[in-house]
Amino acid sequence: MNLKPIAFVTGGTGFIGSHLIDRLLTKGYHVRALVRNPHNPGFLKGLPIEIIEGDLFSTSALERGITGSDYVYHVAGLVAARSKEEFYRGNRDATRNIVEITARVNPAVKKFVHISSQTAVGPGSGMAPVNESTTPRPLTTYGKSKLASEEEVLKFKDRIPVTILRVSAVYGPRDTATFDYFKSAYMGLELLIGFHDWPARRRLRTDRSIFSGANSIIHGMRSDM
Repeated sequence: MNLKPIAFVTGGTGFIGSHLIDRLLTKGYHVRALVRNPHNPGFLKGLPIEIIEGDLFSTSALERGITGSDYVYHVAGLVAARSKEEFYRGNRDATRNIVEITARVNPAVKKFVHISSQTAVGPGSGMAPVNESTTPRPLTTYGKSKLASEEEVLKFKDRIPVTILRVSAVYGPRDTATFDYFKSAYMGLELLIGFHDWPARRRLRTDRSIFSGANSIIHGMRSDM
Protein backbone atom coordinates (compact mmCIF):
# COMPACT_ATOMS: atom_id res chain seq x y z
CA MET A 1 0.00 0.00 0.00
CA ASN A 2 1.41 3.38 -1.03
CA LEU A 3 1.32 5.78 1.91
CA LYS A 4 3.26 8.52 0.13
CA PRO A 5 1.35 11.61 -1.02
CA ILE A 6 0.71 11.37 -4.75
CA ALA A 7 1.36 14.23 -7.18
CA PHE A 8 0.31 14.25 -10.82
CA VAL A 9 2.38 16.57 -13.04
CA THR A 10 1.89 17.76 -16.61
CA GLY A 11 4.83 19.28 -18.44
CA GLY A 12 7.27 17.20 -16.45
CA THR A 13 9.73 16.77 -19.30
CA GLY A 14 10.27 20.53 -19.54
CA PHE A 15 12.50 22.93 -17.62
CA ILE A 16 10.17 23.95 -14.79
CA GLY A 17 8.28 20.66 -14.64
CA SER A 18 11.39 18.50 -14.36
CA HIS A 19 12.75 20.60 -11.48
CA LEU A 20 9.36 20.40 -9.78
CA ILE A 21 9.43 16.61 -10.02
CA ASP A 22 12.95 16.54 -8.56
CA ARG A 23 11.72 18.61 -5.62
CA LEU A 24 8.63 16.44 -5.11
CA LEU A 25 10.76 13.30 -5.03
CA THR A 26 13.07 14.78 -2.39
CA LYS A 27 9.97 15.60 -0.34
CA GLY A 28 8.87 11.97 -0.43
CA TYR A 29 6.08 12.17 -2.99
CA HIS A 30 5.02 9.42 -5.36
CA VAL A 31 5.07 11.23 -8.71
CA ARG A 32 2.94 10.51 -11.74
CA ALA A 33 4.11 12.34 -14.86
CA LEU A 34 2.15 12.83 -18.08
CA VAL A 35 4.57 12.09 -20.94
CA ARG A 36 3.73 12.10 -24.63
CA ASN A 37 6.57 9.78 -25.61
CA PRO A 38 7.71 7.45 -22.80
CA HIS A 39 10.62 6.33 -24.97
CA ASN A 40 12.01 9.87 -24.82
CA PRO A 41 11.38 11.08 -21.25
CA GLY A 42 14.12 13.72 -21.38
CA PHE A 43 15.14 14.95 -17.93
CA LEU A 44 12.92 12.30 -16.32
CA LYS A 45 14.97 9.36 -17.56
CA GLY A 46 15.90 7.00 -14.75
CA LEU A 47 13.80 8.73 -12.09
CA PRO A 48 11.63 6.58 -9.78
CA ILE A 49 8.33 7.94 -11.08
CA GLU A 50 5.16 6.58 -12.66
CA ILE A 51 4.92 7.49 -16.34
CA ILE A 52 1.43 8.16 -17.71
CA GLU A 53 1.55 8.07 -21.51
CA GLY A 54 -0.63 10.67 -23.18
CA ASP A 55 -1.10 14.34 -23.93
CA LEU A 56 -3.23 17.18 -22.54
CA PHE A 57 -6.30 15.93 -24.41
CA SER A 58 -5.91 12.21 -23.67
CA THR A 59 -8.95 11.73 -21.46
CA SER A 60 -8.21 8.18 -20.32
CA ALA A 61 -4.57 8.99 -19.50
CA LEU A 62 -5.55 12.10 -17.55
CA GLU A 63 -8.24 10.24 -15.65
CA ARG A 64 -5.74 7.52 -14.74
CA GLY A 65 -3.13 10.00 -13.57
CA ILE A 66 -5.46 12.32 -11.67
CA THR A 67 -7.60 9.69 -9.93
CA GLY A 68 -6.30 9.21 -6.41
CA SER A 69 -3.70 11.98 -6.64
CA ASP A 70 -3.41 14.32 -3.66
CA TYR A 71 -2.05 17.18 -5.77
CA VAL A 72 -2.35 18.04 -9.46
CA TYR A 73 0.29 20.34 -10.96
CA HIS A 74 -0.58 21.64 -14.41
CA VAL A 75 2.78 22.94 -15.62
CA ALA A 76 2.51 22.24 -19.34
CA GLY A 77 1.78 25.15 -21.63
CA LEU A 78 2.37 26.39 -25.14
CA VAL A 79 4.89 29.24 -25.30
CA ALA A 80 5.33 29.35 -29.09
CA ALA A 81 2.64 28.87 -31.73
CA ARG A 82 1.89 29.66 -35.35
CA SER A 83 -1.56 31.09 -34.72
CA LYS A 84 -3.90 32.53 -32.11
CA GLU A 85 -6.02 29.38 -32.32
CA GLU A 86 -3.02 27.20 -31.56
CA PHE A 87 -2.13 29.29 -28.50
CA TYR A 88 -5.67 29.09 -27.14
CA ARG A 89 -5.94 25.35 -27.73
CA GLY A 90 -2.61 24.64 -26.03
CA ASN A 91 -3.25 26.92 -23.04
CA ARG A 92 -6.93 27.69 -22.46
CA ASP A 93 -8.55 24.54 -23.88
CA ALA A 94 -5.98 22.13 -22.43
CA THR A 95 -6.30 23.72 -18.99
CA ARG A 96 -10.10 23.56 -19.15
CA ASN A 97 -9.85 19.86 -19.98
CA ILE A 98 -7.52 19.05 -17.10
CA VAL A 99 -9.29 21.03 -14.39
CA GLU A 100 -12.68 19.66 -15.50
CA ILE A 101 -11.40 16.09 -15.33
CA THR A 102 -9.87 16.77 -11.91
CA ALA A 103 -13.15 18.07 -10.52
CA ARG A 104 -15.02 15.12 -12.00
CA VAL A 105 -12.82 12.15 -11.09
CA ASN A 106 -11.06 13.51 -7.99
CA PRO A 107 -13.23 16.09 -6.18
CA ALA A 108 -11.32 15.34 -2.96
CA VAL A 109 -8.01 16.55 -4.44
CA LYS A 110 -6.10 18.62 -1.89
CA LYS A 111 -4.90 21.21 -4.39
CA PHE A 112 -4.96 21.92 -8.12
CA VAL A 113 -1.94 24.08 -8.94
CA HIS A 114 -1.90 25.88 -12.28
CA ILE A 115 1.41 27.34 -13.43
CA SER A 116 0.56 30.49 -15.37
CA SER A 117 2.71 33.40 -16.49
CA GLN A 118 3.35 37.00 -15.52
CA THR A 119 2.44 37.85 -19.11
CA ALA A 120 -1.18 37.03 -18.21
CA VAL A 121 -1.41 40.23 -16.17
CA GLY A 122 0.84 42.28 -18.43
CA PRO A 123 3.19 45.13 -17.51
CA GLY A 124 2.82 47.29 -14.44
CA SER A 125 1.99 50.99 -14.48
CA GLY A 126 5.14 53.01 -13.91
CA MET A 127 6.99 51.80 -10.85
CA ALA A 128 3.90 50.42 -9.10
CA PRO A 129 4.31 46.71 -8.36
CA VAL A 130 1.99 44.20 -9.97
CA ASN A 131 0.00 42.06 -7.54
CA GLU A 132 -3.14 39.92 -7.38
CA SER A 133 -5.44 42.95 -7.48
CA THR A 134 -3.86 44.44 -10.61
CA THR A 135 -6.28 44.53 -13.54
CA PRO A 136 -4.87 42.22 -16.23
CA ARG A 137 -3.91 43.81 -19.53
CA PRO A 138 -1.83 41.24 -21.39
CA LEU A 139 -0.08 42.51 -24.49
CA THR A 140 0.66 39.30 -26.37
CA THR A 141 -1.48 36.48 -27.70
CA TYR A 142 0.45 34.15 -25.43
CA GLY A 143 -0.36 36.29 -22.41
CA LYS A 144 -4.02 36.52 -23.38
CA SER A 145 -4.25 32.76 -23.78
CA LYS A 146 -2.64 32.26 -20.34
CA LEU A 147 -5.14 34.68 -18.79
CA ALA A 148 -7.91 32.68 -20.44
CA SER A 149 -6.44 29.52 -18.92
CA GLU A 150 -6.58 31.13 -15.46
CA GLU A 151 -10.23 31.98 -16.00
CA GLU A 152 -10.96 28.33 -16.75
CA VAL A 153 -9.32 27.26 -13.48
CA LEU A 154 -11.21 29.85 -11.44
CA LYS A 155 -14.53 28.50 -12.72
CA PHE A 156 -13.87 25.46 -10.52
CA LYS A 157 -12.66 27.24 -7.37
CA ASP A 158 -15.88 26.40 -5.53
CA ARG A 159 -15.57 22.70 -6.36
CA ILE A 160 -11.88 22.02 -5.73
CA PRO A 161 -9.07 24.00 -4.04
CA VAL A 162 -7.10 25.81 -6.75
CA THR A 163 -3.95 27.90 -6.79
CA ILE A 164 -2.62 29.90 -9.73
CA LEU A 165 1.05 30.86 -9.88
CA ARG A 166 1.98 33.65 -12.27
CA VAL A 167 5.61 32.87 -12.90
CA SER A 168 8.04 35.46 -14.25
CA ALA A 169 11.10 34.60 -16.31
CA VAL A 170 12.79 31.63 -14.65
CA TYR A 171 16.40 30.63 -15.12
CA GLY A 172 18.59 27.82 -13.88
CA PRO A 173 20.02 24.46 -14.94
CA ARG A 174 18.27 22.94 -18.01
CA ASP A 175 17.04 26.37 -19.15
CA THR A 176 17.48 27.06 -22.85
CA ALA A 177 15.48 30.30 -23.23
CA THR A 178 16.33 32.89 -20.58
CA PHE A 179 19.94 31.71 -20.60
CA ASP A 180 20.35 33.45 -23.97
CA TYR A 181 20.19 36.80 -22.11
CA PHE A 182 23.17 35.81 -20.01
CA LYS A 183 25.12 34.55 -23.02
CA SER A 184 24.50 37.81 -24.86
CA ALA A 185 25.58 39.88 -21.86
CA TYR A 186 28.73 37.78 -21.50
CA MET A 187 29.53 38.51 -25.15
CA GLY A 188 29.19 42.24 -24.47
CA LEU A 189 25.99 42.71 -26.46
CA GLU A 190 23.51 45.39 -25.40
CA LEU A 191 20.28 43.88 -24.14
CA LEU A 192 16.80 45.26 -24.74
CA ILE A 193 14.00 43.81 -22.65
CA GLY A 194 10.62 44.96 -23.88
CA PHE A 195 10.29 46.99 -27.09
CA HIS A 196 12.37 49.77 -28.67
CA ASP A 197 9.77 52.40 -27.79
CA TRP A 198 8.72 50.72 -24.53
CA PRO A 199 11.66 49.38 -22.55
CA ALA A 200 10.72 47.25 -19.58
CA ARG A 201 12.08 45.91 -16.35
CA ARG A 202 11.86 42.16 -16.07
CA ARG A 203 11.98 40.21 -12.84
CA LEU A 204 14.03 37.04 -13.04
CA ARG A 205 13.53 34.13 -10.67
CA THR A 206 15.76 31.14 -10.09
CA ASP A 207 14.24 27.71 -10.36
CA ARG A 208 14.85 27.22 -6.62
CA SER A 209 12.86 30.31 -5.60
CA ILE A 210 9.88 29.23 -7.70
CA PHE A 211 9.70 25.76 -6.18
CA SER A 212 10.29 27.05 -2.67
CA GLY A 213 7.32 29.36 -3.10
CA ALA A 214 5.18 26.63 -4.64
CA ASN A 215 5.99 24.25 -1.81
CA SER A 216 4.96 26.90 0.74
CA ILE A 217 1.50 27.50 -0.72
CA ILE A 218 0.28 24.08 -1.83
CA HIS A 219 -0.64 23.12 1.70
CA GLY A 220 -3.05 26.07 2.08
CA MET A 221 -6.67 24.96 2.03
CA ARG A 222 -8.33 27.95 0.37
CA SER A 223 -8.49 28.66 -3.33
CA ASP A 224 -6.14 31.46 -4.24
CA MET A 225 -3.89 32.93 -6.89
